[in-house]
Amino acid sequence: MYDEALRRHRWLLGIERFDPSEYHSEDLECIPEIGLDDGEDDTGMMGDDDDQKRMTLTLTNIKDVTNICFVTVWDVDLTDGEGNILQCGWNETTQHRDCKVTRRKCTTFIVLCPPC
Repeated sequence: MYDEALRRHRWLLGIERFDPSEYHSEDLECIPEIGLDDGEDDTGMMGDDDDQKRMTLTLTNIKDVTNICFVTVWDVDLTDGEGNILQCGWNETTQHRDCKVTRRKCTTFIVLCPPC
């Protein structure tokens, strides 16, 4: 199942099987369904491997049913596992007071996260 998902969805960089039996039940309550590693270390500095900021999104499902996650990333170009820039969309909002329109780049993923 995981290999097929990686083949079909080039934006996936990897899938790691989550086994809740490896955790104490009280620890499972603290695991977020959606987590983002912003690429900075504890001091706020980027890793020194290159100038590009690398972020990692982690989805975890400890339930018995499939989670549907909507994840939107704003204002940056995203790449697939081969470095190709993914197609983005645009969101426009209008300030009612001064009719100023703000246009922002966005990419939304709709991810089905099956149970363990």
